[in-house]
Amino acid sequence: MCPATESQERYPRVVLVGDHKQLPPVVTEETIEHTPKVPKVLLKAGLRENDTLKTSLFERLFRIWSKKTENVIILSEQYRMNEAISRIVKNGFYPTINYVPANDKIGTHTIEKFLKPYDTSIQDDKSRSELINTLFEPNKPVILVNTEKDKEAIEGIQEVDIQTESRFNIRESKIIAKVLAEFLGAYNKKSQIEIAKEIGVISPYRHQNNLIYGELRARNLPEEVIEQIRVDTVDRFQGDEREIIILSLTNSNDLNIIGQLHRDWRQMNVSISRAKAKLIIVGNRRTFTEKSADSKEDEAKAIFSEAFRTFDELKKENLAEEIQSEKIKV
Repeated sequence: MCPATESQERYPRVVLVGDHKQLPPVVTEETIEHTPKVPKVLLKAGLRENDTLKTSLFERLFRIWSKKTENVIILSEQYRMNEAISRIVKNGFYPTINYVPANDKIGTHTIEKFLKPYDTSIQDDKSRSELINTLFEPNKPVILVNTEKDKEAIEGIQEVDIQTESRFNIRESKIIAKVLAEFLGAYNKKSQIEIAKEIGVISPYRHQNNLIYGELRARNLPEEVIEQIRVDTVDRFQGDEREIIILSLTNSNDLNIIGQLHRDWRQMNVSISRAKAKLIIVGNRRTFTEKSADSKEDEAKAIFSEAFRTFDELKKENLAEEIQSEKIKV
């Protein structure tokens, strides 16, 4: 807040910095369901008829002032992501903004530049499988491991209460553990620890994250290495970043239901935008793009479809690769 003497209008100003397209306040589903209708008198405050307690003050103020450029400044340059990853974020979540890397160094940054200092610690480069070479190809920043034809990659559920969906996907957890164990296994232990510090694995479900940790330990990775790999929920990962991000979508079913967590598409925005050089998405593309019986998922599905359309665009430019998970032996 600035002093009144520094304001042309002679009153203090408040500057809010944030992003209304990232995670909203944490509010239980039960609370949302029992939220009363918004009184008409509050519509002038930026609220809309279908808003709930998840609608933040920042979001409401953006609605009121977004068309007044002197009050709202939208930052379009980002200082994290490779251009290919940035394009998915732009087209899927910020279509009206020229969302681009701030400079060529960021836009052309690849995993090769990150890994170069560790090249001398590679113990057996010839042991790397074709899968690992494809996944970590430096000139293809985005990889999709598509599980839609994989009969083993069906979601499970331990319990669902009003606040938490305890969903999991054993097949996805095994694939992720195999990939990380083989990728890191080529390096000596010291380098494994340092590289692991720049690896993040994200899923919206704690149960899935626990499974992934379990599978990593089953692969006999040193505990000191596993401790450096951050496996976490989207909420806890917000604000962080890693050179390598692996995203476990988890939900995979014949009804194409993505569930209440993915229904808030901002979760996906945060997940994808954590990656700097390499983004690997493991999940069922069909579940996340085709219509389900739940109309509440329509908005998210439309946004995800645009993100995957951009992925196809990147494939044509040889900047992305799609792998069918049923071909992966774990």
